[in-house]
Amino acid sequence: MKARVSLFRGNSRYESVIGSLEYVKDDIVKRVGGKEFIIVKPNFVSTVRQLAATHVDAVRAVIDFVRRYTDARIVVAEGSAHDTFNGFRNFGYFRTLKKYDVEFLDLNTVDYEEFDIRVNGGSVALRV
Repeated sequence: MKARVSLFRGNSRYESVIGSLEYVKDDIVKRVGGKEFIIVKPNFVSTVRQLAATHVDAVRAVIDFVRRYTDARIVVAEGSAHDTFNGFRNFGYFRTLKKYDVEFLDLNTVDYEEFDIRVNGGSVALRV
């Protein structure tokens, strides 16, 4: 399946993300229906420099959009190279998403297994 990409220019981060998601709404609705939980994965290259991290307004827009189509548990999950929960705190995730029924998870703290998958002579490591 080919990935679909959408771009939307709005007057704010929130509006831009919502507008972009509207373009791929059918794909999202198909994937969230009947799920037990949904993971929203921001990116924290840094936990102290906002410009190197996903802004909380973008995540808030994703949560608001997904909430229209599912009551599944929503988990905001990231695994920063630094203190992930410090990033959630520094960038206003806890404060801004307080009214949302979401959980926060540091992906560095969960157990995983590594698998080596060979495809066409190449190798890919997979953590599950």
